[in-house]
Amino acid sequence: MKTEIPQPKTYGPLGNVPLLDKNKPVLSLMKLAEEYGPIFRLQGPTGSSLVLSGHELVKEVCDQ
Repeated sequence: MKTEIPQPKTYGPLGNVPLLDKNKPVLSLMKLAEEYGPIFRLQGPTGSSLVLSGHELVKEVCDQ
């Protein structure tokens, strides 16, 4: 079973950048995590990134 990773609405070539507050980027990411869950994709002008949040998920990924 393949599960899609959620992603906020994109804004053309800027991707999800307009959703991030340049003065409070961490708070912006926290707000997106509350809305989209502990793992979501962000698209920028040069590519995409996965954002992980929550200590259990981060602990699992950083276990190596």
